[in-house]
Amino acid sequence: MTGYLVSTVTLFQSLRTSLEAAAQEVFLNVPPQHLEASRVWIASVFDSVARLERVVDDIDDVRYAVSMRYVSLKATWIEYNTIINYETVKLGEADEAMMYLAGTISVILGAIEKFVDENAISRITTLLADPMKEGA
Repeated sequence: MTGYLVSTVTLFQSLRTSLEAAAQEVFLNVPPQHLEASRVWIASVFDSVARLERVVDDIDDVRYAVSMRYVSLKATWIEYNTIINYETVKLGEADEAMMYLAGTISVILGAIEKFVDENAISRITTLLADPMKEGA
């Protein structure tokens, strides 16, 4: 049990460090007029991790929850990019705020991805690339 606890504590410390670095990257690159929306996204991920840390002490459940957060963020990122691409084609330009949010989510995904099993990432990517495909 102690090994489990230490592994969980170490996982949370590493995850927080990775997210803090991602947040710094976002705060340095997002213009002030779009920063609040990015802060909200980042805060929601930090809040989610803090809640997990307070109540979940099983390493497998922590990894599962982090993987599910990854799925959620990846799906949102794909949705935003689809909208951005269509806006660009149909309107000649995309909503700047959405572009910065998509960028923020991409940076957060990079921070979380390190904590998700590579095989899981491959399966998640396949599913999200074509969710209507049978067997995905």
